Amino acid sequence: MAPARVSLLFLCLVSCQAQQQKYSSIDFYEGLKKVQTDAKTEAAGLFEKALDSPNIHIASAAALELMNLHFSGTAIQPEIISKIRKKAPAMTASKASGLWAMALNALGTVAPLGAQQADSGPDREKILALALNNENRSPDEAIQYLLLELRAANSSGADAGNSINLLNNAENAAIAGRIAVSRSRYREALVFFRMVMADAPDLFFQYPELLSDLGRSFQYTATGREGIDLFLQWEKSFEEKKINEDENLNRLIRFRLLFYAARITRQRGGAVGGSGQTGGPQSIELFERALPWALSLDPQIKEKDEQIDACIWYILNTSLAQDSGRTIRYLENYINHWRDDSYYIDVMDKLARDLLIKRRWTDIINIFSITQNRKSIIGAKFAWISGRAVQEGLLSPREMELAVKALGTQAEAQDISQAYFRIAYNNTEPSILLDGKALYYRSLSAAALVEPFFNMPPPPPKPQAGTTGESDTMEFLLGFFKNGAAKFAPRYIRMMESGLSPEELRALAEALGTAGLYQESMRLVPLYTRQDTYQLTRRDLELMYPRPFNEQVTQYARETGIGSAKLYSLIRTESAFNPDAISRSGAIGLTQLMPATAEEMAARILRRGGPDYTRKADKDGGGGAISSDEISGDADSNTVNSGLIASEVGIDMLDPGANIHMGAAYLAYLEERMGDPLLALLAYNGGMNRVRRWRNSVPAIFPSDIFLETVEYAETMDYGRAVMGSAAMYRALY
Repeated sequence: MAPARVSLLFLCLVSCQAQQQKYSSIDFYEGLKKVQTDAKTEAAGLFEKALDSPNIHIASAAALELMNLHFSGTAIQPEIISKIRKKAPAMTASKASGLWAMALNALGTVAPLGAQQADSGPDREKILALALNNENRSPDEAIQYLLLELRAANSSGADAGNSINLLNNAENAAIAGRIAVSRSRYREALVFFRMVMADAPDLFFQYPELLSDLGRSFQYTATGREGIDLFLQWEKSFEEKKINEDENLNRLIRFRLLFYAARITRQRGGAVGGSGQTGGPQSIELFERALPWALSLDPQIKEKDEQIDACIWYILNTSLAQDSGRTIRYLENYINHWRDDSYYIDVMDKLARDLLIKRRWTDIINIFSITQNRKSIIGAKFAWISGRAVQEGLLSPREMELAVKALGTQAEAQDISQAYFRIAYNNTEPSILLDGKALYYRSLSAAALVEPFFNMPPPPPKPQAGTTGESDTMEFLLGFFKNGAAKFAPRYIRMMESGLSPEELRALAEALGTAGLYQESMRLVPLYTRQDTYQLTRRDLELMYPRPFNEQVTQYARETGIGSAKLYSLIRTESAFNPDAISRSGAIGLTQLMPATAEEMAARILRRGGPDYTRKADKDGGGGAISSDEISGDADSNTVNSGLIASEVGIDMLDPGANIHMGAAYLAYLEERMGDPLLALLAYNGGMNRVRRWRNSVPAIFPSDIFLETVEYAETMDYGRAVMGSAAMYRALY
């Protein structure tokens, strides 16, 4: 071969190799894997190459990862940092960069050597908006980096140019106060905030998030009436003059001043050293003064609905501690202003519990009248309870008259209890079939009415021919799954999901489920199915109620006699199908067993001819199983010496098959001991002895479903409803 041709071929090969080294579509995803193995220098090199990706989201995410590495101490070349800072304005268009793009954009760009254009220095307004009005309450690395860079510039003298003393003392104190609040150091935060109040109190009126942090600081420190008086004084000043040109901002500030004055009053009990006897009424009055300002906010303010619900929730919850009769009156006054019924489930559960224990059926029927048109768990709950009270003969003749009257014309055509069940059934329409607690009332009312649990939605439509390819966003997000980096996807999906279409969210839910990330997959499904124009499909329900570990679940559900639908539902509720789940209390694996319980169940299984899940050395060398009498069933007592038990017995509780078998055996054991499937589920969560105490504390004539409504632990009540409701869906789907 001629020398010229050899040289040309060599140059081509070198050029191609250089191009390959410059950027590959997998560099970013491979970099994430390197970070996980602590190979941070290699990871940085891969992220540096990914900065040149033509996909703005990949480039932005690479910048985020590089800046996080830089912030945590990994050496990143100065020219790479300069490159990222120059790209920052473009990266603000992508949510994949988190707050880094905004922070770097606020710092300004660094002009390359020899360029005619000078650096663009730090932008004071952008810095203050990011540091003082960002809703993220944790001290994000990007904001901390921004502040460190400013300090470095301030300490470098004349070379720092226009960044010297860019922020005044009050602004620096305000930022320091916010950081202290993010770390729950409220006393320290007040020290900084008092500096702001002395030098520049108007900062609190310019940045509503700063005002909220001041409110939290007063609420969680022993400052008497200082915060209450200050906030009410400031609120009064808005009546006398216009503080901001933006009228909507003025409304938001006035709402927060009254809202936090109410929260502080509620915390203080109404007075310095108060006993709490006057705090309720006084705080309710302030919440009621705050509510009209929340209602008057521009709909474009994204937190408007949450502010309204928070205000009404506090009114209801605070009044419930005083007098449930007042709570019902407030409920009637404000229910039409509710934005999200799920916000109120806890307070309505507490109200129902209080009234049921006192057998105040008249009040329960009144609440039914108020809530009967709510297409939610709340509308279904009070309709079901009222119907069951009628059916079980728990009402007096006078109360029965009220029950009939509350139904109006609906009582004329059918049995009274059936009329109530019909309302419960209709209030759990398909739009809320993704909520296990709502499914609970749907399944009960469907059985009582002998109606279908629900009409199965159609399969998803087939993709139309000629549809366009993936967007840059989906190329980036689906790249996690195509490149073996699925475990890193949820963080970025959460950052970007608000801008995705239902079809894109559904594709991601599919990908997450296929990757075994069931909890994240199930989290996405309601985000797109509850959009007004979306048509629910059977596949959406299958994504929401998946069936991994099918062979083990089917086998052990059959052997223990508890049914595969209930076992699937239990695992879904306990661990979201994560075999490595370990709770803070020490519960382990798919069915979240405590080690002591697992030991007892392993012994029971072995005695009945099943496999031996303990180490042979333990079987031969002592340390025998704990007897069932030694297990109280209480979640708190089962944590005692759990580490010792786990190490001595050596059961592999993270093994899916073993964990499912022991969990199924435990539920079957509880059903045998409790004599009722619902009570057994409550005992699985709350402990056998505790559930027995609760059961003995309410009227014996209450059937188990009404008893559930009196359970004092919200977690246990929710658990029973969620498992029973989801089990009904599993039975309907499969």
